[in-house]
Amino acid sequence: MRIRVTYRSLEILRGPVFLWLLLLAVGCNAPAEKEKPVPERPITEVMNDNADRIMALDEVVMVAIGEMKDGTPCIQVYVKYKSDILADEIGVELEGYPVVYIVSDEIRPLN
Repeated sequence: MRIRVTYRSLEILRGPVFLWLLLLAVGCNAPAEKEKPVPERPITEVMNDNADRIMALDEVVMVAIGEMKDGTPCIQVYVKYKSDILADEIGVELEGYPVVYIVSDEIRPLN
């Protein structure tokens, strides 16, 4: 039994084959998800090493260790008011740990 391949049969297959090849090429070149940097040091060390510098800023009330909603550890910076300058000075991340800014009143010890 011989299979007869005609130009017409190849013309019908050209569209689906082209589409399949296009999808394959686009899928292979899709950008990979950004990997979060893996912290090299424990969060307590990172916070302790940066706490004095952060607390020296007038807007800062307190620095603490907390968790994001997804359970990721973070460095919490309690501030009197939010400021872009403050975020520029401290950053959004310290050595791979996210920095979260929380607006707070002055914190005083109980008497």
